[in-house]
This record gives sequence, structure tokens and C-alpha cells, in this order.
Amino acid sequence: MKRLSFSDDMMRALAMKPPQKSMTRRPMKTVKPPFKVGELVAATCAFRAVSAHTIYRFNASVVPVDDKWATSRVMPAALAPFVLRITDMKSEPLGEIRPSDAVREGMVHFNPTIAATEAFVQIWEKLYGKGSWERDYYKRIWAIGFEIAERRI
Repeated sequence: MKRLSFSDDMMRALAMKPPQKSMTRRPMKTVKPPFKVGELVAATCAFRAVSAHTIYRFNASVVPVDDKWATSRVMPAALAPFVLRITDMKSEPLGEIRPSDAVREGMVHFNPTIAATEAFVQIWEKLYGKGSWERDYYKRIWAIGFEIAERRI
């Protein structure tokens, strides 16, 4: 099963009931879409395997500051807290994000005090580096819509 990794903030938005995240944007690395509509993918996150249990950093009540957390990129799909079903795959310029899509990105959860599109700019720069919004504004990205197919937590 393919994986789609998320930051702690975005996993919290996904874990809410009802989920506050149903879309994600990713830099376009190839012209071939990374997923197909209907495909199931594992939503991965930072984690720590402790004996027979998996602790997810986004969901931990106490998060020790150490280097023992494995990153979302190495989480096995079998340990993922969610399985997502891809509902939409499209390519568009990063700067064309609509306010309704920023809400679907979980931005109301991320920072409810500012407009969702402004919160999206903040998190894009947090994930991809200061100045990345302006640098990538006209670059094409993948806008990936999804729904939760299975909750494992």
C-alpha cells in the first residue's frame, strides 16, 4: 500500500470527529499522478513502536523531546492510524488555492484566528521553508482529495 505522510498538526485535523482535513497539496515531482482516484493509501505520521503498541506523536498526551520518534516517511503502512481513499487528483498552480480548499486542507484547525488561505501559506512555509510560497506560487502541485476509509485508532 502506498503512503501519504502528514505532520502532527495535519494528523490532528484528520483525527478530529468529524475530520477537519480532506485534502492535501504536494509538490509535483513527476507529471504522472502519484495516486489514482479510488486507491487506498496509508496516512503515516511520526511514531514510536513500544513493544506491541504504537504511539503516534500527534496523539500523545506527553511528547518527550528526544530523537526516538521515527518519521512519517518510514512508518510501515500496517501501523498507519488511518487508511485514506483518494477521491480527487488534480494538478494546479500552488497559488490558485481557493478558500474552500484551504478549509478542506485543515487550516481552520491549524490556525482559527486568520483566514484559511493565510494559514495555508504559513504551514506551506513551515513545511517547505521560508520564502517557499513566493518561490513556488506559480509552480504546479498535486491537489489530492481524500476521505477516511478506515480508522485504526
